[in-house]
Amino acid sequence: MKHTAAKVFRLLLPAALLCAVLSVSAAASSALGTFTDARQYQAGQFSDVAGGAWYESSVKTVYQKGIMEGASGRFLPDKPITWAEAAAITARLHAAYQGKEIPETDGVWYRRYIEYDRANALLPASCPDESSVGTAQIAREDLCLLMRSVLSEEDLPVINDLPVPDLKTASADAQSAVRDMYAAGVFTGKTGGMFQPKAFATRAEIATVVARLLCPAQRVGADSRVDQAMKDQYGNFLAGRDGSMVVSAGDTSYYLVKDISRQGKDFIRTSSIVARTDSGKLSTLYTAARGNSLDRISVGDDGMVYFVESEVETNGTAALRRIARSGGQAETLYTTSGNEIRIGTYVRYDGSIYILEADWRGDSSSNYKYRIGKLEDKTLKPLTKDMSFDETTFTDGSLYCFGGKLYYLYGDNSYTDKGYTFHDYSLWSIDLATGEKGRAVDLDEFYMSEIAFDGATAYAFDGGDDQPMKIVRFSLFQPDLRETVLTLPEEATPGYRMSLISNGGKLYYFSPEARKLWQIGADGSMTLTAQATWGKRLFEYATITPQGVLFHDVTSIRLNESSVFEVRLPDGSLVNCADFLKLQ
Repeated sequence: MKHTAAKVFRLLLPAALLCAVLSVSAAASSALGTFTDARQYQAGQFSDVAGGAWYESSVKTVYQKGIMEGASGRFLPDKPITWAEAAAITARLHAAYQGKEIPETDGVWYRRYIEYDRANALLPASCPDESSVGTAQIAREDLCLLMRSVLSEEDLPVINDLPVPDLKTASADAQSAVRDMYAAGVFTGKTGGMFQPKAFATRAEIATVVARLLCPAQRVGADSRVDQAMKDQYGNFLAGRDGSMVVSAGDTSYYLVKDISRQGKDFIRTSSIVARTDSGKLSTLYTAARGNSLDRISVGDDGMVYFVESEVETNGTAALRRIARSGGQAETLYTTSGNEIRIGTYVRYDGSIYILEADWRGDSSSNYKYRIGKLEDKTLKPLTKDMSFDETTFTDGSLYCFGGKLYYLYGDNSYTDKGYTFHDYSLWSIDLATGEKGRAVDLDEFYMSEIAFDGATAYAFDGGDDQPMKIVRFSLFQPDLRETVLTLPEEATPGYRMSLISNGGKLYYFSPEARKLWQIGADGSMTLTAQATWGKRLFEYATITPQGVLFHDVTSIRLNESSVFEVRLPDGSLVNCADFLKLQ
């Protein structure tokens, strides 16, 4: 595959997390590709489905696929679903999945569906007789039995290893189905994580379940070995990204602050970690040795702040350290073995730390060596052989762990065109139990430096060149099932720099050239959230904290260059970063 210069420039730029609700796209290798659009969903299709409602995108999906209907312009999202309705949904799903037809019958509207389900052994023993099936409400455990009967095991991979707290309260013949559908991320818990197998389900809830069946990337994957709180904290899974200079946890944000000043002929560099609460209380947790640099900050559920300290001015070693959120003595977890060896990124998973290390001692970036290893007793146990690829490829790459595997981007098959070095990107994985390494999915048609993860789901940009830019997503377990979030309007893509950001359960798209930050809705809408006002300068990053949106082009706050920062506060007002932190 050959990239144009415009596409390549996008490949070389940073990205952040994305999570969104998408619609099903093109055919795939799985039988799920048989669920094609039968009709179009129009805005206001149902008068009782408000724009932005948590179930709107699911209603859109099931309506477009012809799986669920409304009545008199209404969807009735809060109405408990009946056995007859559930049987009809099951029959439509199974028939489309298997390529079958549902025969017509005489009598009540749902008779054909009941007979089809019975003929295909889809109805559980708990199904009531025909005299009451049209009015009897169906319990969540029985919905599990029905939905589990539709898809094959290969289309219901396990992406959730969390237990079902109240599984034993389900009927004996339903427990296996409940466990399977929960593990597949199709059903999720309700209040307090309880499944509530005897509770009745609403039409909105079943629409969500069906949409997850149809679209694997909409399924809810959770890994008990991943700190769940980390998902809402900027920087924890992207600790090595260029924009990783602040991370939030609870009511406190932790900033990397640098001050570079001249003393005679020499520049004096100081670097610190500063904590700022929502109330504005400031405290300095850590100050690096003079001349050293701090970066790649993250926050753990263990009450610690993690960061990397590098001997920049001497081209010395780098160290991964951590310090309590309340301050105190920093602990050194790992120090590189030689000068000009850097910690490119790291990720914490299942009680272990995995590091991507860069050896910069080559005579050019193409000769730099990179390796991924597991930290054991303050030494790095290699998981990969040395890899050699362009420095920018490494910088923009991330480590990500889920489901017992470590994922990383690899730019291979490099070639040169008019002085530029390009790469075809692929997502690779390492099985942490067996050490088996392999290509997880070939993504060379996407802008793969712009990849993001949420549970078992991955997101990327697609398009460019002469095609509109799209945001797409896919499941790590079924990567061939590509889905489209939205097609970005031309006014939102005026240049080559783009970022996707997930923060606090909300989704954002940032265009430095447009100087705008948009929130992406579940329906694919874009709402302008914040706008920067700098002059000709282009800043590549928008970092979102509970205390405001920071626009910047550096990886730390430089107090002597406060003009390179703008802080848009929640009330819409604008201040510079030095005033925001009140450290001068």
